[in-house]
Amino acid sequence: MNNKKLPALIALISLIFTPLTASANFANELKLLASDGAYQDSFGEAVAISGDTAIVGAIYDGDNGEHSGSAYIFVRDTNGNWAQQQKLLPSDGAAYDRFGEAVAISGDTVIIGAPYSNYTNPIGHAGAAYVFVRDTNGNWTQQQKLNPTSGSDTGRFGFSVAIHNDTAIIGAPKDDAAGTDAGRAYVYTRDTNGNWGQPAEFAPGDAGEFAGLSVDIHNDTAVVGVYFDLSYEGSAVVYVRDTNGNWSTQQKLTASDGATTDFFGVSVAVDNDTVAVGAYYDDDNGSNSGSAYAFVRDTNGIWSQQDKLLATDGTASDYFGHRISISGDRIVVGAVGDSDRGTDTGSAYVFSRDMNGNWSQLQKLESSDGSSYDEYGNSVSIDGDFIAIGAHRDDDSGLNSGSTYIYSWAAPAPEITITDQVVPANDLLVNFGSVTEFTAESETITVTNTGTADLTIGQIAQIDSLVNPFAFLLDTCSGLVLQPSTYCTINVSFYPTSSTSFSDSFDIPSDDADESPVTINLSGQGVGMAVPDITVTSTASPFTNYLISFGNIVEFESAFETITLTNDGNADLLIGNIANNNALAAPFSTSNDGCSGQSIAPSTSCSFRILFEPTFANDFSDNFDIPSDDPDETIITVSITGTGIAADDNLGGGSGGSIGWLELLLLPLAWKLVIQRHRKQFRAKT
Repeated sequence: MNNKKLPALIALISLIFTPLTASANFANELKLLASDGAYQDSFGEAVAISGDTAIVGAIYDGDNGEHSGSAYIFVRDTNGNWAQQQKLLPSDGAAYDRFGEAVAISGDTVIIGAPYSNYTNPIGHAGAAYVFVRDTNGNWTQQQKLNPTSGSDTGRFGFSVAIHNDTAIIGAPKDDAAGTDAGRAYVYTRDTNGNWGQPAEFAPGDAGEFAGLSVDIHNDTAVVGVYFDLSYEGSAVVYVRDTNGNWSTQQKLTASDGATTDFFGVSVAVDNDTVAVGAYYDDDNGSNSGSAYAFVRDTNGIWSQQDKLLATDGTASDYFGHRISISGDRIVVGAVGDSDRGTDTGSAYVFSRDMNGNWSQLQKLESSDGSSYDEYGNSVSIDGDFIAIGAHRDDDSGLNSGSTYIYSWAAPAPEITITDQVVPANDLLVNFGSVTEFTAESETITVTNTGTADLTIGQIAQIDSLVNPFAFLLDTCSGLVLQPSTYCTINVSFYPTSSTSFSDSFDIPSDDADESPVTINLSGQGVGMAVPDITVTSTASPFTNYLISFGNIVEFESAFETITLTNDGNADLLIGNIANNNALAAPFSTSNDGCSGQSIAPSTSCSFRILFEPTFANDFSDNFDIPSDDPDETIITVSITGTGIAADDNLGGGSGGSIGWLELLLLPLAWKLVIQRHRKQFRAKT
């Protein structure tokens, strides 16, 4: 509805940016850029919005010469999209006019300030303001150029502007009529022929008080900021128009806790019987943190302070209140020094008034792509369900080219958001992956209300239920009413009983208007149980049916076979004590036992030996056990056979059966060995 501009001598400071809270109701951010935006245009220096139309000033655009300035009109279509309708330039624009320093709109009429136009060397800039109107075809044309009718050539007429219906107010903060830089404001009224006649003049300030730095108007009420009044404490003066069209001072407004250098009045806004005033050097939240004040008028025309507005997260040098706008029961306040997301990023705060007249912070707005030195919040405007916020140093089209953001009111509504523990968390798919048969895995599904009104959850899986191997372990959501930013959980299990793929789905009903019900898809793969599997091998060939045959072994000699135990399963194999339950007897025994009591990992082995040591000629057999925790082969029995044979007693040799001389010499030794053998056999049998 209107725009207020800080004087050039006031330095810009640090900015902070904070995300929307869960109760935020201005959303659907749209970013506007000039179609021909360029380096240092400062698009967004001033913004104003009325219904489906917004206007944005770009004071350093150079179409009419360096820093001549321009303004852009944007309109919203039936789908809610904003598009540039026209670029506005004054008919006599010149370099350094800074056309677009202040902008205001009411219906099909806009007014644009150019406070540095009408240069008179060496005196200064008197300033000007331009009125444009839109015809039925949507074309904008210049209706009239307004000039100050009195005052000085240095007045900066057009530094602030506001319009409502057929009445416009223009500030000239450096007007000298009432003293050097005392300031002045002019009120123009348009007649039925479209002519803007002789203005009424307001001069509420004394020398050096810069009256008119900020102005606003609504119906028959106008307000003028005098921000250097009272030793820089500041003030705002309200004027009213009677039924004859005459204007008079109604009341001077000051802060109840005003202090020197608060600069109360640096920004002003009015809507019916409410006035909002910014004091951007107030120190309640730290030096120059800033504040704003709301005043209301009673039926007797008396204004009183209704509330003081402070940012809930305000800090030093935020400069909260350097821009302000009001529409009904909502006030938006710029904080160009807020630096939460980088130096001079900027922010804006929305306040709302309840039925008892109390104002509270509704939300904090920030640009979704904000960065240092954007100075988002340098200009603000609200009209009904729409907010426009300028970021005149955004760099999208070049350094300090500038941008503007539009937000629309979203009526409180629930919004269901569902996440799970499986990445990606928000794809409404829960994949349990591979799960061993007859074991259970569980996943938690979280249902969150990310909306701005209560969310009612229906009965989970009422339409689309779950069947084995999927099941609900815990449901804290069914029938629950979730307040904004709260959540509930659903725990689902997967218990496969076979090695196959499984899938299922279930529904989550709610009163989310565009997402009910939400379907959750489940999947999982059953895999075989992790069990050990024993495999027994031997160096004996062939080794079948767990039988080891040593064959013929001469008595008093020995032979051995190596037994290897391999774990071919997918779980550790625990070996018991070899031959513990079924022990071996001579001539069989075990040795080099590397298996008993050992835990064998999958695909690894251990080994031990079976010895056969016959002491006489005979056939021998035995068996022994190999215990383990193989579930289907807990004990393996291995059979052993072997034959002991006597040493060969035919010691003769040579041809013709004759005994040679060597045999003859060895004959007594051979007989001695035979006798010893028979003695051992006799002792063994007895």
